[in-house]
Amino acid sequence: MDVYVEASRILQTVLSKKASIKTQVYLSLIQNKKALYAVVCEVLKNAPILKQIAGKCEGFLRDKQLKHDEHLALVLLYEHMFGRGVRGRFKVIMARHKTGLHAACERLKIEAGVSDLKQLLTNTQPEDSLPKYVRINTLKSDLTTVKKAFDAKYKFQCMDLQDFSPQCLCEILQPQTVIEDPHIPNVLMFPPGTDLHTQPLYMNGSIILQDKASCFPAHVLSPPPGSMVIDCCAAPGNKTTHLAAILNNKGKVYAFDKDPKRLDILKKMVGKAGVTCVVPRCLDFLRTDPQDTQFKDVEYILVDPSCSGSGMLQRTDENSTTSVERLQQLSKFQISILKHALRFPAVRRVVYSTCSIHEMENEQVVQEVFSQVSDRFEIGHVMPHWPMRGLDTYQHGAMCVRMSPDKTLTNGFFVACFERRNELSNKKSCQTHAGDDMVKNNAMDLSIEDTIKNMDFEIGVNVVGVHERNVNDEVNGKQKSMVMTFKHIKDSTSVLCCLPSAIRSTTMWTVSANIQPELAKESACRKKRRKYKHRRKE
Repeated sequence: MDVYVEASRILQTVLSKKASIKTQVYLSLIQNKKALYAVVCEVLKNAPILKQIAGKCEGFLRDKQLKHDEHLALVLLYEHMFGRGVRGRFKVIMARHKTGLHAACERLKIEAGVSDLKQLLTNTQPEDSLPKYVRINTLKSDLTTVKKAFDAKYKFQCMDLQDFSPQCLCEILQPQTVIEDPHIPNVLMFPPGTDLHTQPLYMNGSIILQDKASCFPAHVLSPPPGSMVIDCCAAPGNKTTHLAAILNNKGKVYAFDKDPKRLDILKKMVGKAGVTCVVPRCLDFLRTDPQDTQFKDVEYILVDPSCSGSGMLQRTDENSTTSVERLQQLSKFQISILKHALRFPAVRRVVYSTCSIHEMENEQVVQEVFSQVSDRFEIGHVMPHWPMRGLDTYQHGAMCVRMSPDKTLTNGFFVACFERRNELSNKKSCQTHAGDDMVKNNAMDLSIEDTIKNMDFEIGVNVVGVHERNVNDEVNGKQKSMVMTFKHIKDSTSVLCCLPSAIRSTTMWTVSANIQPELAKESACRKKRRKYKHRRKE
């Protein structure tokens, strides 16, 4: 298959708004998908200047060999003028019009007042300026195995939460350096431009190339193993496979997508990732019945609907020209699908995300939906330690998170979380912060003595994150509390310590508080409670 012909076909499909670039490239039979994707993106970005050159070269667009295919002409012209040069059977066309194209370029340079046509090319921030993010697929591998695979070439480093900033990250992330992400488990940051497509771990599904921002939704949803989950708009499958990894293939993920071709991509990705808990459904999620008995136990739903894609650096087809009418249509659809997800009777947590920078698709959607479900749901505080929050012009903006290339070195993204109101959990002294390995609503208090034996923990060495918040306690009233996440505990257990400011200022903490493991069996909880009550009586 000719790469130029395939690029022109994808170009035509994308411009007619029938599919996205990535979907078409993934379905293509061309082996070098990275090169194919790059050519299509560059032609899309620079179509105006390419059309000007073609229009000034008489006869080029009417060449018989092009068969009046304007899209093919633009692809060939870009490769001839700015790419690696045209090869193969189309090389003769460019040779035939070489003189005319050169004259057209000279006239255009004079008109534009530039010395080099490259000065006229669209200057957008390339995706290669961001770190290359990799998610370790814990269904097939682990951090130790991945480190061994890259040890010969890369040096692995850790970064503390309090040190996270674009400036600090750029200083640390030098060539041959890999950083373990401080916010999301099993995410690694490689230097910008790193190509891992031929890496054996990628080929066998042990690692997945996924932008950090795209990892947020599943991480914030955080369904415990054994849960019933719905992914409303699942294809192509990165978030679906992330959910399956969080579940450890225990439970079930209903993956909905109404496009058969996109669902085929998801099925391939699911198979490659070793996922067994996903149930693909070729169906519009809006046509599902929340009262259907097969969904009666669904407690977690991920809503990542179609959006403008304005946050994606390489989604260039209409980022800069998305009309208000188009945004209104998208917003209406996003509101409808989010409201539909919140109608499932057993749902406890719904995460809403987009790869858009427009508030019409983000905070406005959250505000509109919340105004209709506030009697049943509240907005969860998503990852309190994340530096970039939602727009503060909205009531719950600070509860949501945003991402952007300049402030977080990721693609643009937005995440919000709806939590079902629960009178019992509201009375507890501990409240859930969505996306953190903190206290779970359904967890029981346990004595930390029996779990970590009153060990001392040195801040900055064993503590991954420390977060301060107010805790409303029926007995002691409002207290300051700290949540510390310890990296040496295998299951990322979080410890809640209610401590006075004098103790918080020390460098060593001897903790004796309550602990809520992510997975605590009820029988074990009761046993611990009996021990605790017995000690109090003594």
